Parts: sequence; C-alpha cells; structure tokens
Amino acid sequence: MRSRFSAFALENFEYLIASWHSTTRPPEILKEDPPLQWIYLKIIKTEVENERGESFVTFEARYRENGKAGKFIEKSRFIKEDGLLKYLDGEFLDAPSA
Repeated sequence: MRSRFSAFALENFEYLIASWHSTTRPPEILKEDPPLQWIYLKIIKTEVENERGESFVTFEARYRENGKAGKFIEKSRFIKEDGLLKYLDGEFLDAPSA
C-alpha cells in the first residue's frame, strides 16, 4: 500500500499499472491536470490473506487539489497474481472531501 501511495505521489504510473491485478487494471492511468498533491498516508488496519486469498488494507489518505485539502478512507483489496500481491479494488469508507 505504501508503495502505491508513493507511486501516486511521484506519478509513477508504470508502477501503478504493474501493481494492479490484471482483471481490474485500467489500460492506462491519465495524469491529473493539475495533479493532486498526495501529502499523507496512515495505515489504519491490515488483514492478512483469508481463505479466498484476499488481503485488505484500510487507510486514510490526504491530498491537496487546487490548494484545497481533501481526504478519504478506503479499504483496498489485494490478491496474489504471479506470486505477488496486486491491488484488485477498493471501497471508500467515507466520501472523499475537498
């Protein structure tokens, strides 16, 4: 999770695509204009692999968009592909605020 947050902050779209599960991965990630400034990540909870092979990370992320602060809490789901955990999808646990 931390590596994906860093990749968003650094606009490392190649890493984001590579760490996304092939069944839900978009063909490309478009650059934000102007880009969000990712400023904070707090891991709230981790859940290790369950019987279906899923792992979960609940986190809070904070960002700036056009000079305004925003944040959200998400529960991300990861699953192994080619022996590596890959991001499958996520669910907002609160509405993003700006």
